[in-house]
Amino acid sequence: MNIPPEILEFACKRVEKKAGCTLPFRLRGITINRGLIKATMEVLNDCPGKTLPQNCRNDLRARTPDGLDRRIREGVIMKVLVFGGTGFIGKNLCSELLSAGYKACIVSRNPKKAKSLASGAEVVEWNSSAGSLPVELLEGVSLIINLAGESIGNRRWTRSVKEEILYSRVRTTQAIVNAIKQKRDAPKVLINASAIGFYGPRGNEEITESTPAGRDFLAKVCRVWEEEAFKAHTVGIRVVAVRIGVVIGGEGAIARMKTPFRFYIGGPLGTGAQWISWIHIKDLTRLIRFVAENENINGPVNATAPEPVRMKELCKVLGQVMERPSWLPVPDFLLKVVLGEMSDMLLNSQRVLPKKILKEGFEFWYPAPEAALRDVICRHNGV
Repeated sequence: MNIPPEILEFACKRVEKKAGCTLPFRLRGITINRGLIKATMEVLNDCPGKTLPQNCRNDLRARTPDGLDRRIREGVIMKVLVFGGTGFIGKNLCSELLSAGYKACIVSRNPKKAKSLASGAEVVEWNSSAGSLPVELLEGVSLIINLAGESIGNRRWTRSVKEEILYSRVRTTQAIVNAIKQKRDAPKVLINASAIGFYGPRGNEEITESTPAGRDFLAKVCRVWEEEAFKAHTVGIRVVAVRIGVVIGGEGAIARMKTPFRFYIGGPLGTGAQWISWIHIKDLTRLIRFVAENENINGPVNATAPEPVRMKELCKVLGQVMERPSWLPVPDFLLKVVLGEMSDMLLNSQRVLPKKILKEGFEFWYPAPEAALRDVICRHNGV
């Protein structure tokens, strides 16, 4: 749907004022929040002299709550199968998809836990260690999002833990791709999680999607994981590997970094000179939905904000937001003694730029770290 620029700008300003928030994606022909679309229709209908082409008006009307109900009955609404939907990113992503009118279904080995976190999503039980994925689970599914895998930050990386980190990702992805290959009417899109760990340590080098893989353990995990996902290309479906940076949200790395700051002993990890490529959780879920809805996007996509920052500066901003000093660095050697090889995640320098997603027109709500940190900390009861 192509809305004339002058009408787009007019509608955006009026709706944003009425709704008291920023319009997602600026109405650029993609599924957006139902309430805002309804408000858009009301604004345009109430304003003489501002006309919208009929095809655009019909498309907007189809996205209102009543229109969504009709499209569900007609089988038009996109059904999404989400693997790893109970994790930090998965929970937030399902909420984003449901609010946009998708029919989300979480695939989980623990359906009881999943149902308690689902908030409106369906839940089906499946365990990757049990073998192949039943093909019937793909019935009516247009999109698969795979976030599943053993956490990389919960335990010291022993040999057995490293094996589980790798093979938990490979097993699930292999099962998904094999099921897709067996399905006659296969899903149209597979979005597979990956990480900026794909690139390995890069110092001050600017990293884009064309940068080759690194050689350390995390680079190997990401490379093998992506290779499994891209095998689905052979049956003609669109595959995107979302290389996720450090996520700023109510859980994850930043949430853990808050603890020493709370007790006035916060500071940078290591020298503080390493680049941190981060993304706000809301921008990440919006980015994944944007990828799902934009048929031009294939292959790897860097899911990081456009303004990477050095560790020292990130901690300085975090301290300012929490009204705490950032003065006590944690030496490299201490991190390596305590965490072993896992310390590489904190000490490696990666200056990643989201070149592909910006080229496609995605707009970040939180391009700079201060606004992102303020939002998260205020949302989660300050310090």
